[in-house]
Amino acid sequence: MRIAICDDSLNDLDLLRTTILNHTYIRDTQVDSYTSSVEFIEKVENGTYYDIVFLDIEMPEMNGIECGHRLHRATNNTVLIFLTNFPQYALEGYECEALRYLVKPCDANKIKDTLVRALQVVEEKTHKITIKKQNSNISIKISDLYFVEYSNRHIVYHTKNETIEAGGTLENVYDKLKYYGFIQVHQGYLVNMEKIKTFKNSYVILDNGTNVIMSVRRKTEVYSEYIKYLERH
Repeated sequence: MRIAICDDSLNDLDLLRTTILNHTYIRDTQVDSYTSSVEFIEKVENGTYYDIVFLDIEMPEMNGIECGHRLHRATNNTVLIFLTNFPQYALEGYECEALRYLVKPCDANKIKDTLVRALQVVEEKTHKITIKKQNSNISIKISDLYFVEYSNRHIVYHTKNETIEAGGTLENVYDKLKYYGFIQVHQGYLVNMEKIKTFKNSYVILDNGTNVIMSVRRKTEVYSEYIKYLERH
């Protein structure tokens, strides 16, 4: 994950940088700081890519609105968050498809909330889920993920090539994965409906031969949701 902060105010820049680096969800993420919008946009237009950008609007050489338009032309996958002292700029900013506006002075909690939403959007754009394992982050392609189980107080991700064990709750994982065609078939299992081959008795049979148990009380709901999924795809 690469994040850029572009702000000519060193105090605001330091607050953003410190808040981002202290956010445990994105530990080890690279954060680059710029005090010049011209330097920043030239880097982007020359091939430097950022997943998330925090961009101040009131910049001396080139204002953030113009910089944001150039950023959007250079890459439409970057998640843009504007920083400003003047909320009236909001309408112009949304023309750059900015995710949000942070009005200065920025509150640390609002920065964190915005960051969490930005990370969700990045995952939606790239069709990956980021999981935290110990002190590092691991990205998994949704298309490689077959099912997720809760076992021995851990979340276990079963992918095409490996099994990854991490912390968390199945409820929180499902909140992310339900938008990608996953369904809860049992209190301890989530299944990627794209990988379902058939159903047999109380099991969901995946196309790699794995049998995942399905609870009796969820069976009707699972069948119904799977039919809806097939109709959409």
